[in-house]
Amino acid sequence: MAICYRIDPSRAMIFTTFADTVTDSDFQDFMDALAQDPAFNPNFAHLVDWSQTASFKISTAVIAAVARKQLFSPHAKRAIVAPNDYIFGMARMFQMQQDGSLEVFRSLAEAQEWLGISEKIVPEPLNHNHARARSA
Repeated sequence: MAICYRIDPSRAMIFTTFADTVTDSDFQDFMDALAQDPAFNPNFAHLVDWSQTASFKISTAVIAAVARKQLFSPHAKRAIVAPNDYIFGMARMFQMQQDGSLEVFRSLAEAQEWLGISEKIVPEPLNHNHARARSA
């Protein structure tokens, strides 16, 4: 499992990348760690990239539980990149349970355009969420 994120206060953006295998506990731990990060701002835009995920083992119950938490402001733009059909479907289910501006895309380029990111490559995430959560 690899979940990395980067909070960029100068852009009011959060970049998250999920890779390898992601489980229920990985996803919940990540959301908890993000919410507790001192740099987190619920009004920041969020770009979530699932394109490097090899195995998605997140249950519909966890998707619903995380959606109920409403971590982000309804005014925050959030984009999910999910080229895989199954992950795309799960992301759409999450989208239906959210208030505010959340869209699901097949490609990173489409998501970046919708968010107004002009760079072709999203900066590499700096925080390795899970490593921090376990070593703290």
